[in-house]
Amino acid sequence: RRMLEQQERRIAEIDNISNYINEMTYKFITGAEPLTNFDTYMDTLQKMGIENLIQLHQEAYDSFMSRGK
Repeated sequence: RRMLEQQERRIAEIDNISNYINEMTYKFITGAEPLTNFDTYMDTLQKMGIENLIQLHQEAYDSFMSRGK
C-alpha cells in the first residue's frame, strides 16, 4: 500500500512538472511570458522537483541500455 502511494505521488509530481513546462513553453513562445522570467521559471522547476524527474529518466535509460549488453 505504501509503495502504491509513493508511486501515485511521483506520478502526480511528474504530471505537475510536465504541465508547468508545457504551459510555460507556450507562454515563452507566444510572448505571454517575457524571457526575462526564464530564471524564475528554472527556479520554480527546481522547487517542483525537476531533479527527481531527471533521475527517473536517467534510471530508465540506464536500465534500457544495460539490457543490450
